[in-house]
Amino acid sequence: MHAALHGVCDLRLVVPGPNATPGTNVLARQTLTPAAMKPLLHAALLGGKLLPLDSVSRIEQARRAGLAMMVDTKVTIACTITPRS
Repeated sequence: MHAALHGVCDLRLVVPGPNATPGTNVLARQTLTPAAMKPLLHAALLGGKLLPLDSVSRIEQARRAGLAMMVDTKVTIACTITPRS
């Protein structure tokens, strides 16, 4: 059994990087964030497949490929992280 972790999280946004072409190699939604309206990524072309950015490893892979960038909002929030079953 894996326990949930509770603590303070640094809020960072995943936005299109320099090699991103929204609608082609990334999917993004315009979203109101603490840092104004931003196109937040939710999928990227990784290994020839358009995959959801639902894990740190996929976000990092997209970042290394220039498809994603991280924006530090300078906001911290209380959060709970629950491991996948």
